[in-house]
Amino acid sequence: MSELSEVSILFGQHVVDIEKARDIFTTETRRFVEDIFESLKDEEWKTPKVQVKTKEARFEKEEKITGFIINQYARANVDLCFKINVRYVVIAEIQFGVEFDTAAGSFAWRVGLIPASKYQWLDEIVWIEWQKSKPTSPPGAKHLAKEGAVVFVSRPFGPDLTSKMALEDVEGVFKFAQAAEPVLVSEFAKLVEPGSEAS
Repeated sequence: MSELSEVSILFGQHVVDIEKARDIFTTETRRFVEDIFESLKDEEWKTPKVQVKTKEARFEKEEKITGFIINQYARANVDLCFKINVRYVVIAEIQFGVEFDTAAGSFAWRVGLIPASKYQWLDEIVWIEWQKSKPTSPPGAKHLAKEGAVVFVSRPFGPDLTSKMALEDVEGVFKFAQAAEPVLVSEFAKLVEPGSEAS
């Protein structure tokens, strides 16, 4: 006959507290990301060739919180655009927010980039430039080659994680995207057909 473990007993005794804690976590993480999202929304991040479309940013969260807690997230998505010929074209999505980091086994504040399907090669270029621009790599920065994505920073939850730090992370990535203009110009020039110069 099996006996209940200490874990099961503790869970059974504190299930109401655990549910309350989850509700607080959900509310606070959403507010944390929304505040950063709002503070960036009206700023213009633009060069002659690169544009981060903050005014068209989107805030996402899971629809229900009744499933596994590790499936919860609060995330903002911002289009990274590059001017090809006479218009800005979406080449990637910059994401920032709170999500579960499977490798770390805990939630984290993350800022990353996912290239548009037409420009899947972009993650390699961006990762190389990110490493060049940062003598000391930010925590959790990595190239997810199999997923075709870049994680610029991934900060674990803890007392050191502040909204000021999170905002600086996102602004740093936006500034990096602007500074990467010469590299992007060089890379996209290879795709332009002879006789149809980008303006």
